[in-house]
Amino acid sequence: MTGKRGLVFGMANKNSIAFGVVQAMLAEGIEVMCVTAPGLQGMAEKALDGSGVMHPVLTCDVAGSSDGIITLAAKVKEIWPDGFDYLVHAIAFSDKTELEGSILSTTRENFLKTMDISAYSLVPMCCYLCPQMREGGAVAAFTFAGSRFRSPNYNVMGVAKAGLEALVRYLAPAVADMGLRINAISAGPVRTLSSRGVSDFALSLKMGETRSVTGKNVSAEEVGVATLKIMQAPGITGYTIDVDNGIALAGMGSSEREMEIYRAHVATSA
Repeated sequence: MTGKRGLVFGMANKNSIAFGVVQAMLAEGIEVMCVTAPGLQGMAEKALDGSGVMHPVLTCDVAGSSDGIITLAAKVKEIWPDGFDYLVHAIAFSDKTELEGSILSTTRENFLKTMDISAYSLVPMCCYLCPQMREGGAVAAFTFAGSRFRSPNYNVMGVAKAGLEALVRYLAPAVADMGLRINAISAGPVRTLSSRGVSDFALSLKMGETRSVTGKNVSAEEVGVATLKIMQAPGITGYTIDVDNGIALAGMGSSEREMEIYRAHVATSA
């Protein structure tokens, strides 16, 4: 993969799924540039120290307007004037207090902000960055099964992820005109900075273990390797692909083991 380049949005710390993607890229000799949200640059730089990423971490505010992405695209053009190959969207945000309880508590302000950052931001990314990408390149965006099934304490984020997956389907023909592909990666429960905002996430991790085929959750590193392989594979575009050790195979069915774990959790929380 010498000569290939990847631009990764969503780098925060070593637990980030974005960091797993970065590791997978570096392992194959891909030149990487990372982008993080304003205020997280120091944390991201600390996580990347000694990783082999040569470029400084860039910041980009994707909320409210496309100005931040337009500015970022100009910087990327300066650094990589002859283009790059992979674009990764690993960003999401919502007010964690509105992820708890009933979705009826969702405010209009947080609904719009969640959709803007977690889903719509993929559109201006593709609009202003895909034209810089080289033919045969690919885009990956991260989602979660809460988009398809009701997931406790996920609420509006599940709606945003459903929107993100729909965007991937509609963006597929648009980026195909540029010789590119795009897919969504639905990762199983992974302990990340974002997941800390989900109440009872420890229960989700335990439930993931019981539902998975392998008896364990997928790691950020495994998600990163699978994501890169999907981006490299020709003929795959517009899909949402599960990378979760088979958790999605269980659907919403509940095994007796799951029910026992759930009952124990409820008893402990009471």
